[in-house]
Amino acid sequence: MAPSKEEQLLEELVQEVRELKELWKTCIEKGLITPEKETSKLESTEGKVSRVLKNLGIPASNLGYDYCKEAILMIIESEKKVKIGDIYNSIAQKHDISYNRAERNIR
Repeated sequence: MAPSKEEQLLEELVQEVRELKELWKTCIEKGLITPEKETSKLESTEGKVSRVLKNLGIPASNLGYDYCKEAILMIIESEKKVKIGDIYNSIAQKHDISYNRAERNIR
């Protein structure tokens, strides 16, 4: 089954943030910034995800905004492919809600 439009968009977003994270590491390795300055010079990963979500037109007041941001951060932090069902399940358990509610709020 082909990935849904939401899953494709989520994957593109994750890829963009991963690329920004790699750029950040490269800048540190080349001495362009020092670790002490990295938080003041560059956005945190969470900030980047928030900015991208805002650019996509997803308002922070949206019920699933925090869940979506959390899902993206989980994917970024994972070095391997993550099944979307596992993400919904993890968020549902963390926030004490049903799997279906987590899925609905993220979509």
